[in-house]
Parts: sequence; C-alpha cells; structure tokens
Amino acid sequence: MGEPLRTGISSGHFEWKDIEHAFRRCRDEWAFDILEIWGEQLGYPPPKGTGRELKRLSNEYGVAVSYHAPFFGQYDLACHNPSRSGLILNELLTVCKRCGVEFLIVHLGSNPDRQAGLRSALSAISQNLVTIEKLKLRLAVEIVPSLWGNQVGDRVEDFESLFRSMDRHWLGLALDYGHARLNNNLEEVIERLDDRIIYAHINDNKGEADEHLGYGMGVIDWGEALRETLRAGFRGPFVIEYPEFHGLDKTERFLQDLRDYHQEIEALESAR
Repeated sequence: MGEPLRTGISSGHFEWKDIEHAFRRCRDEWAFDILEIWGEQLGYPPPKGTGRELKRLSNEYGVAVSYHAPFFGQYDLACHNPSRSGLILNELLTVCKRCGVEFLIVHLGSNPDRQAGLRSALSAISQNLVTIEKLKLRLAVEIVPSLWGNQVGDRVEDFESLFRSMDRHWLGLALDYGHARLNNNLEEVIERLDDRIIYAHINDNKGEADEHLGYGMGVIDWGEALRETLRAGFRGPFVIEYPEFHGLDKTERFLQDLRDYHQEIEALESAR
C-alpha cells in the first residue's frame, strides 16, 4: 500500500483557549496530525517563548506544525524589490526555526506587473536557499483568487514558471480548492501541477466570493476533485480551512469521503 493520509486544521478556524488546548483538540477530537498556525493569530513575529512552546507541544502531542505566513502590506513578497523580498522571507524562516515548523505556507504576492512580481518572489526564495535546506522544511506556495486584484499566483502558468526556475524537492504548491474554484481552474491546476502539490486547504464557496464554506456547502465537485488529487499521488496534508461553526458533520463527512476515495484509489492501483 502507498503512503498514509495526513490531515489537519488551521488554528484560525476552530475554537481554542490556549495553544495547548489547540494541540489537544487536534489530536484527541479529530486525530489530525498537523496544526496550521495562522501567522497573525499569535502576533507577528510571535514571541520567542511562544515559538519554543509550539515546538515542545508539537513533540509532546505528536502533531506537526505548519505556519501560514502573513502576506499583506510589508509581507507581500511580489510588491517589493528583490532585496527587500529576500529579507521578508528570511524573517519568516527565523520564525519557522523557532517554532519547529514542517511546512511554511506563503503567497507569491501582488503586483500589477506579473513578471516583476514573479521575479521578486523567486529572488526571495533564491536568496534563502541555504537557510531553507538547513531547516529541512517544505515551502508551500498557495494558489490565490484573482478577485483579490493584481495577484501573482492565481494562474497555472505562474507556478509552472516558478517551478521551472526553482526545481527543489522542498518547494511545491499549496492547493487551496476554494481559491482555484473561484479562478475556474481547479481541474487545470490538478492536471498540470499534479506532481508539485505538497499541501492542500479544504474549503468551499458558491463561485463568487472567497467564503471559506464548510465541506459540501458550495459548488465544488469534491468527489472528482479529491479523487483526481489522490490519483496524482498526493496524500496530504489536507488541512481544514473553514469555521468550526459550519458544523462538525461537514468535517466528519470530509474525513470519511477522503478515506473512502483513498481506499478506492489504492485498490485500483494495487489491481494494476
């Protein structure tokens, strides 16, 4: 059989009293194996003591940490000159080292000149190659919705250009199903970038706004989308990114569907 599934949840989308409570809920209520920390939620940069606590709790609870970086304003990789974008990413990597992060999720950023924005984001990664490889983390670049305006990273071509220029095993796509559906390129993203998907966000919408609806509450054909992602060889992390108040039944259904589709794909592969 192939790799086991990995699942998780974003800290910005469920209730917790303190960070240990967040880890406990991840492990005990859902058996998730990854907790995505929403950057602004703990303050940016988080205090050094918070970083050490995240690392300790990750080891204690057996739940890995991913870190969703801030991406607006001064943390926008694409809108700055290359030297500034390199410093921004280096600052994020310092936070990751302190927190014991496995995945760093970033946006390429915004720039009315798409090619200039891509160059700036690529330069940020190039300037930090040694640090990234030393930390042994994975850098997941998220697809974003074009409706935000001047976005770099809403088209398949942006990622193909990035991965051609920077072909590293630790660099890949963070597939946000909701964002790709808003761009009307979800199927194309999975088909053309299948071998570069290293992270995924689970949320739905009705095709017009980035609503972050619960699983099955919008227009995404989840049966087709998840099957195609699994056929591509991706086994997670699949990370919940919709509010807990949308219903525990949504998450239970997602987890059951994911397990069923996984077994289906594994059985077909074994029969070949």
